[in-house]
Amino acid sequence: MNYVAAHDLIDSINAMKKQENSGYRTKTGPYNQSTSATTIDAECRRLMIAWCKQLANFCDLGHHTVATAINILDRFVAKEPQVILNDNATHEFQLATMAALYTSVKTHETSALDPITMSKLSKGAFSPQEIEEMEVRILTKLGWRVNTPTAMAFAEMYLKILLPNDQMTTKTRLVQCQIEHAMEDSRFLGIDASEIAFTATYNAIMVTVGRSSHLGNLQRAINVNFLPFSLENLLMDHMQRSESGTISSLRTSTQPTKKQQSGQLSPRSTRNHLSPRSTTMSR
Repeated sequence: MNYVAAHDLIDSINAMKKQENSGYRTKTGPYNQSTSATTIDAECRRLMIAWCKQLANFCDLGHHTVATAINILDRFVAKEPQVILNDNATHEFQLATMAALYTSVKTHETSALDPITMSKLSKGAFSPQEIEEMEVRILTKLGWRVNTPTAMAFAEMYLKILLPNDQMTTKTRLVQCQIEHAMEDSRFLGIDASEIAFTATYNAIMVTVGRSSHLGNLQRAINVNFLPFSLENLLMDHMQRSESGTISSLRTSTQPTKKQQSGQLSPRSTRNHLSPRSTTMSR
């Protein structure tokens, strides 16, 4: 852990964790409520996130902007579940998504999108006034908390501590593909971004580099947990499928273990590289 000023970064990570715990945690299960009036579920949420990503690519918006928008949306839905549990839920949920993205763009991008432009991007489904009114409704409900530390923000700091600069780019790609997947999957709601980021970083390093004592040292320094095995394996499987070429190219430049060569390396088989203290912390 000596590639950068690790202590300064650890202090920043711990400050971000305090901010994360101050009101930015999402809630488990808001899209899984069983009622005859429900029209918005986890698949509807996934489709709207996919739409946000397409819009972000079109408008050249950053990952953190989209991630923050989804955090705003999920926290708002948890506080006002009627948004997805009424006869007009489709309209209200889509409008809330637009307003959340509109707010996040204003907060995190150098150039804001005005309400008229947002209305046009919705193909006229929502008027500028509707978007602004929903934004005020969201901001009021969330107490104006719209600056969440994202999973990728945590991961970027973890990687700076754990890796030299010449290994950052490819490992960042492996981590981001997992975080993007977690953002779309409602099963990751209610879990801290710092935990998602740590597990994704762990997965990326273990399938490419293998054993690293620095992982255990970092985990103890910031007191962060792994995800449950089921979610951990979801991220690992997604990364191995979507980034198999990247993983293979990285392995050829290292000395892989037998389990790496067989393609069966997973958190279940590699956690023994970390100390008992670092792997038995409870949530």
